Amino acid sequence: MSSRLVQLSEIFKNNYGLIIFTCLTAGVVEELLMRGYIQPRVEKIYKNRYAGIVVSAVLFGILHSAYGTIGQVVIPCFIGIVFALFYKIYSNIKILILCHIMYDFVSLMMMNILDLKHLSVF
Repeated sequence: MSSRLVQLSEIFKNNYGLIIFTCLTAGVVEELLMRGYIQPRVEKIYKNRYAGIVVSAVLFGILHSAYGTIGQVVIPCFIGIVFALFYKIYSNIKILILCHIMYDFVSLMMMNILDLKHLSVF
């Protein structure tokens, strides 16, 4: 449990407008950046379809390192791999944006409703 995560929990507590705004902006911006921009460009630069998947997933994990725990890097990295593979196979970023928004929304609402100590995995 990081002090940064506790601080964020206090900011989001009962602030539903901020929760919705954060979910929408994070879902759209992060997916457009990681899957829509970085992944295809890395694939073209290195002429390797797996390079884009790996690089975008690792950068996605690193992007979440500010939360202060290793779990907040490893889990987004894994999700980044799944999302990158989905994008590679189906080329549908809208579904990924929606999934990202819903994942963030559920996580933030759970953090808002439950005691943060039980949510260290998120």
